[in-house]
Amino acid sequence: MASPTRKPEPQVLAALLHALPLKEDLEEWVTIGHLFSFLYQSSPDQVVHVAPELLRICSLIQADDRTPPDTKGALLLLLTFLAKQHTDSFHSALGSLPGDKAQELQAILGLT
Repeated sequence: MASPTRKPEPQVLAALLHALPLKEDLEEWVTIGHLFSFLYQSSPDQVVHVAPELLRICSLIQADDRTPPDTKGALLLLLTFLAKQHTDSFHSALGSLPGDKAQELQAILGLT
């Protein structure tokens, strides 16, 4: 899953994010939370290409109390970075969400 530079390959990252959530019990979110943290700390620009999937995932997990707080926090850091540093990509991805989900996400990120 990682290239020699220790970053996930873009196509693998996109496929992984597209497959989420994997299970109903949400156990995978602990590992995915570590991935979000890693991406934010080491290669946050890589999320630009998967912005629609990240926003979709965020719209799924933010309202779910079973998702670990660390995972939610790591994803919010990534989305905040995306909203501030790659505004066009963020707003384009936001437009792919249903209106109510887009509004919820904007409120969570403090963008309204």
